[in-house]
Amino acid sequence: DDRKRFLLPFKSLSLSGETERKQWTIYLTPEQAQTATSLRIGYQNSIVVAPESSNLSVRINNTMLPPSPISSPDGEGSASMPIPPGTLQAGANVIAFAAQQRHRTDCTAQSTYDLWTDINPAETYINFGADVANRIQSIDDISATGLDASGVTTIIIVAPTLSNPAFSDQLLRLSQALALRTQMPNQNVVVTTEMPATQPPGTLTVVVGTTREIAPLADEMPPEALAAAYSGFEMDANRAYAPLLVTGPTPQAVQSAIDTLFTAMERPAGSVRSTL
Repeated sequence: DDRKRFLLPFKSLSLSGETERKQWTIYLTPEQAQTATSLRIGYQNSIVVAPESSNLSVRINNTMLPPSPISSPDGEGSASMPIPPGTLQAGANVIAFAAQQRHRTDCTAQSTYDLWTDINPAETYINFGADVANRIQSIDDISATGLDASGVTTIIIVAPTLSNPAFSDQLLRLSQALALRTQMPNQNVVVTTEMPATQPPGTLTVVVGTTREIAPLADEMPPEALAAAYSGFEMDANRAYAPLLVTGPTPQAVQSAIDTLFTAMERPAGSVRSTL
């Protein structure tokens, strides 16, 4: 579904006790930030949670969305919250889920352990008003790759010369650069020689090699890649997704293209990093 973007970078999320709050960061492209319409949460709560005095709330970039009563003890329910225009921004967005929960009858300290609301990652996502959930068009947007329904980010590296042992160091460096750029906590890197037919949510597909080696895999080779190192997305692909091309006319150019992916993250040895 190109109109929804999964939110939770966890395999499971439980908010327990009278008050609990979890916060993390997600990254969006400019198109995603502009077209987001609502946030959906799939959840189930303990039977002892009193719905009339318990609520689930979400804060995005310090903007509170309308809270929803916690009232789904018999099976998984859902809550939908509209996202006001301008709440989300291109790049990093801070998301906070919070639960205020009260017991139906008991007020002892022990009773707080009976209060819980479990959030389902597969049913918790942002809705968009356009097909932009899996559309990445620039190197700076790699951090918006996101994650799948189980909270995992997958990087598929397609390398036609995978059997060449001299290429292994470059593949490792490429995987490191992409892992740092996606900025997600649960990552799965797959290296293969074949182009995947589809690109599921939370997946980044990368084709690496010289222009001659990857020509059979690319729908259209950028002209600049024939002359120098090139890292960029294939914009005119006939397939359902646009892969990231890391290429150049020679192996040395391919190495330079890989190095450019580190440019925004590297710093001189011995210098102090002021932000992370």
